[in-house]
Amino acid sequence: MNKKAYIQPVVTIITMTRNAEKYIQQTLDSVKNQDYRYIEHLIIDGGSSDRTLEIVRGHGGRHGLQILSELSNSTSAALNMGFSMASGKYVWALNSDDSFADSTTVSRLVSYLESHPLCDFVFGNMFMIDEKDRRIGCRSFHYNYGFEDLLCDRRHLPFAGCLLRRSSLERTGGGFDTMLSYCNDLDFFFRISLYGRMEYISEETGVFRLHSQSVTSSNIRETGGETLAVCLKYLELPEAKMRVHGREKRIRARIYMHASGVSFHSGYPSEVKKNFLEAAKLDSFSLLISVKPWLYLISSLFGFRGMRAISSATRRLIHKRFWYSLNNLSTP
Repeated sequence: MNKKAYIQPVVTIITMTRNAEKYIQQTLDSVKNQDYRYIEHLIIDGGSSDRTLEIVRGHGGRHGLQILSELSNSTSAALNMGFSMASGKYVWALNSDDSFADSTTVSRLVSYLESHPLCDFVFGNMFMIDEKDRRIGCRSFHYNYGFEDLLCDRRHLPFAGCLLRRSSLERTGGGFDTMLSYCNDLDFFFRISLYGRMEYISEETGVFRLHSQSVTSSNIRETGGETLAVCLKYLELPEAKMRVHGREKRIRARIYMHASGVSFHSGYPSEVKKNFLEAAKLDSFSLLISVKPWLYLISSLFGFRGMRAISSATRRLIHKRFWYSLNNLSTP
């Protein structure tokens, strides 16, 4: 008797767009060029007034392409709409300025999830490019990367080149929090790491574009404030306290060190000092051996104008290869 033929699972890719004409073609091509055939691509547009929808409608993709209208500016609401409409066994988002690492990415991610049924979310390394497609760095991780790393690590998980088991959404707290504007992905990853299982593969799977028009680049202070609040909220959960028992003060200090850096990049010297002092109260030793928090503190001593000038000069360098290499060091 013949064995029943294996049917490959459908993968749903969700792309949120709003005035994304500059990069959307590359994102569409990235999905179109995948060697995995069973892809459903949902385009959820938030009211574009440029050529975004014209480009999407004219795209000759061989994968199932659907265009949906979502007037809300909330990326969380758009993603949740995509999750609810997805027909795929596996699902994830691909931002309108990001792409997959190569044509085999989806195949590799599906193969991993199919062979690891306990895994809810798989991710790999993500390399960074600038506005002119020049490679400027890579975000890499370690095999046991999880909840504690999310609290302490300044790189966070990648958003491009990942895949989620759709059936795990309910068990891990549902979709994205629509009350969050800037770190809804971090909040989602916290829930996956606490209530589900995320696993890392040591391969490049995503391409993330750093540019000044991105939400996190143009709203540094707001992003940092929301990130601080979300990190402290999850650190207070009973499940989290069990995970980080004995290391809570060190982790909390690392969170404030990062907040000090955010205050530096957004140009607020008083907040740099405040967050630096909070970190010092919690874990003076870790602060003592860290370089960047001290640089932020010294810069804050130049006052508002001096701090703004230094942070502005630093922001001009932040998307360059050399600066990214420095910023990618293991110091907080």
